[in-house]
Amino acid sequence: MVRVKGSRVEQRVQPTRTRAALGVAAVPAAQVTDTNSTAAGAGVMAFFGVLVALGFLVLGVSAVPPRRVPWPVVAEPLIAHRSDLATFGIGTIALALLCLNIAILL
Repeated sequence: MVRVKGSRVEQRVQPTRTRAALGVAAVPAAQVTDTNSTAAGAGVMAFFGVLVALGFLVLGVSAVPPRRVPWPVVAEPLIAHRSDLATFGIGTIALALLCLNIAILL
């Protein structure tokens, strides 16, 4: 209830019943656990992260021109298997991302 007295405003607070007076018990807050924060989940994420990095490495190796490689023993197979290396790199990245997606959803 608010009363105006001159230039001052007085507010009278009416007592309210507390939960204890009403006989209502407080309910404890629910505990939420995060199931994805386990060490096994971190290991799976690290493994697939390394797999993605390996795929990018192989894809990068397939993009190197053979003239930049100083050893002919390495440059000749690089020329012969360039498309295979690119396919292997893209496939590794795709497989790692697919498995990572499945691991996160489960």
